[in-house]
Amino acid sequence: NKVQSLLRCLLLTTLFSLLGSGENPPMISVTEGEPVSFECSFDGSPAAGNPFYEIIWMYEMTRKNVSKRILAFRMTRPNTSVPVSVTEGYFRGRLEFEKNTSSLVIPKVRGNDSGLYYCEVNTVPLHVKLRTNGTHLIVTGECLSFSLSCFFLSVGHSAACV
Repeated sequence: NKVQSLLRCLLLTTLFSLLGSGENPPMISVTEGEPVSFECSFDGSPAAGNPFYEIIWMYEMTRKNVSKRILAFRMTRPNTSVPVSVTEGYFRGRLEFEKNTSSLVIPKVRGNDSGLYYCEVNTVPLHVKLRTNGTHLIVTGECLSFSLSCFFLSVGHSAACV
């Protein structure tokens, strides 16, 4: 429905202007069908005494507060990564990770992809577990622009908008 899409776009625009850019975790808005990329930043490298890292990407649906493991891979040497597991179900075949980084990529977001995305980094064999704050993703439909023209009729003092 165009009216619902318009109201949603207006609400999101207002929400982002009120929250500002210092939100923790940050929020990003992407139009349905566009790509989105998330970074997993952490200090250290496998060469610094840890044989490898396991990087696990998690997804928490906006309305359910249930976290789901969607992708895991290992970095055995600096700038190399090997996939360990990819989720079954909804995200199956829709996720990518950038080689030589720890980024998660969704090439074409869907409306139901809104939620919190975060990564966990496990160092082995030290078993140190780090969790990032993540990023809230809001997927919007296309925001329609419109203009509203109003004119007044002198007879009966009524107004009409088109």
